[in-house]
Amino acid sequence: MTRLFRITVVAFGALSVVAFTAASSISPCPWDESVAASDFVGVVQCTGAGFNASRFRVVDTWFGQAPAGDFIANAPALYGKQYVYILKFGSAPRLPWTPVYGRRQGGLPIDMFPQPWSGWREPDAEYVVWQHFGGLPWPPHNDDEVRQAFYEFKGKGENLKEAIGKVVPLRKDKPVAVPLPETARFPRHNKRELSDYRRLVKSTRDLSLAAIQSPWIAALGILAREDPHAAASYLRNFSTKRVKLATGAMTQELSEYAEYVASNLPAESRVESLQLLCKGKEPAVQLAGAMQLSFVDLETALPVLEKISRGVGNESEWANITLAFHGDKTRFDRVLREFGPYNTLPTGQSLSHEYEFELMFRALLSNSAAQSGLPQPEDHALLDRLELSKIYRAWWDAYKDRVEIVPLGKYPVVR
Repeated sequence: MTRLFRITVVAFGALSVVAFTAASSISPCPWDESVAASDFVGVVQCTGAGFNASRFRVVDTWFGQAPAGDFIANAPALYGKQYVYILKFGSAPRLPWTPVYGRRQGGLPIDMFPQPWSGWREPDAEYVVWQHFGGLPWPPHNDDEVRQAFYEFKGKGENLKEAIGKVVPLRKDKPVAVPLPETARFPRHNKRELSDYRRLVKSTRDLSLAAIQSPWIAALGILAREDPHAAASYLRNFSTKRVKLATGAMTQELSEYAEYVASNLPAESRVESLQLLCKGKEPAVQLAGAMQLSFVDLETALPVLEKISRGVGNESEWANITLAFHGDKTRFDRVLREFGPYNTLPTGQSLSHEYEFELMFRALLSNSAAQSGLPQPEDHALLDRLELSKIYRAWWDAYKDRVEIVPLGKYPVVR
């Protein structure tokens, strides 16, 4: 990845991590305007931890109408913890990629960047977090935490409920926010254009420029969506002996290219194309195919992941992480070694993956503790990554023989 992309993902990743504890201070409008336009504001308790969509139950309604029973909102959270959210009714679009706003390279749109776990499905959100507001731990740790979460709020945290109760609702209908269809998100290309893209991809031999600077990666993404067999076949036969990649970054770049294709495959040809990637010549291609295939056909993907996990290097580490996230307890000691200070994950992945890994790991153990009747790890907003890693290691050592793993993307069934 280039320096530019790393800076971009740090910004987005930071929002994701903060959402576990306190909302971002970035917001397009003041807190009272967002409250007035919302459907619900109040205290909710997490009944199912998630990295992208969590399950909640209302504890206290401050504004609007409370959702009945458990509901899903598009926010990361930890089981049992309480938060204040500003929510809008409607399903959240599920986008397995990070848009780069308005950027074009070489005349071709770069629509997204790879997310290795984008195939992990959580229930679709029934409520969306409105204008970046929410995720404020309740009760808050201090007034500054409240002011950061509620843009332009001037009062004290203890007065937040009273202030929100005085906001006058806007007169409005409540249309459901339906996810955009695929054709609305991406323009379709004709046969001649697709032929040009295939020619560009196959003829490119020098990929020493990073993907963000090259029209090659944009063309590959277009083929993944509109001619998935061609994209998957190209990567299956890809060899680092024939194509020049950036010096010292072969594994990283190739794994990102493969993830880019795997996360963009359309549903109707997804399994077939991922099976092609699993047969790739390069381990990085096999891993990308197996990781994504495990979300839709775990039985077929397991032998590939098992084989890669027995190797050495970055691919082996990520295969073990994937197997652990699917519920394999025997992999957790290796995974916990990666849950330390930032920049300790396998070096063949970008910084954004560290944030994803942290969100997912914390959600997985939070749900597993709940289902097993065990105490939750002492996880809260004021801890840094190194402190968290020590807490989770101690928790795992104490309870690993008693914990029942809830695979990532599932919610606990608490008896």
